[in-house]
Amino acid sequence: MRLKINLVSVAGNLIGALLTFLYFAYINVDLQTLQGTGSMLISVVFFVIGTAFIFSVIVTINQRWSRPLFNDPLGEIIKDGPNGLYSEELRRKALQLVPMLTGTTFLGWIMAGFIFGMLMPVIFHAFFGMAPMTLTESLRRILGITVVGGFSTSLFIYFAQKAYGVNRFPCFSRKGI
Repeated sequence: MRLKINLVSVAGNLIGALLTFLYFAYINVDLQTLQGTGSMLISVVFFVIGTAFIFSVIVTINQRWSRPLFNDPLGEIIKDGPNGLYSEELRRKALQLVPMLTGTTFLGWIMAGFIFGMLMPVIFHAFFGMAPMTLTESLRRILGITVVGGFSTSLFIYFAQKAYGVNRFPCFSRKGI
């Protein structure tokens, strides 16, 4: 089940990344792009590092929050256990999983907007001497990444996870909601 949830999240984020690329390539074309082979290599390296940072933060948040839903070493999900994993608490947590995944997805896109819209131009100008980006261009990039990519991806994640259903968790096996 965790694998399916992760696959839906990855697919949704790829769709959001594609929409963001199409937005910057065909709709918001007056933003200046970096040119030259040296700047392209720097851009790719920065993209990989920035994306890995965002991914690690979001995965850490999601894993810590959903750990009780997927860890059931002694079967405490069905019965009330002495360690605090009560079935009612797990049911509530399972019902909150979809909004939590949607919220962390949007948080990741907000982080991407600031990293690639504000931090990247500042670092490229300060360390590599590239032309600075104006505040208007930076805000347009932040809003483009956050609104176009983040909103569409969050909607996709919400509805795809909702369609999959939370009633497949083991904590719903004894009583229905």
